Amino acid sequence: MSEDGDMDQIVESSNGKELAISDASSDIEPCVGMEFESEEAAKVFYDAYATHVGFIMRVDAFRRSMRDGKVVWRRLVCNKEGFRKLRPRRSENRKPRAVTREGCKAMIVVKKEKAGKWVVTRFVKEHNHPLVPTPANGRRTVLLSQTP
Repeated sequence: MSEDGDMDQIVESSNGKELAISDASSDIEPCVGMEFESEEAAKVFYDAYATHVGFIMRVDAFRRSMRDGKVVWRRLVCNKEGFRKLRPRRSENRKPRAVTREGCKAMIVVKKEKAGKWVVTRFVKEHNHPLVPTPANGRRTVLLSQTP
């Protein structure tokens, strides 16, 4: 339970880490200017938001500092963003993979400021495909049920 009395729920991020999110914050949507203590905190927040709204978050692009090589900019997108690159088929015996990319534009961009905080500099909310909202622990339940 959080300090203000809201119940916390544990949400598993796409990289397997767990984050406690209060019920009050589960309805918060990203906005330009929102700050995070770290890049990982921004990823976990957007992943939890994505799960709540009904899509899967994918880590897309990043930029590194010319000084020290550390990541200073990151784009987090819907997993249906863009289109798959066309590659020549290796074998006629293989079945083609299902199309999963639909050109969705939904994303956030976070940038590391000089003070060390990560700030949302761009947020695109609109998706071009149906969303499938899941309960907060929906993915986690599936993962646990698949274990022997």
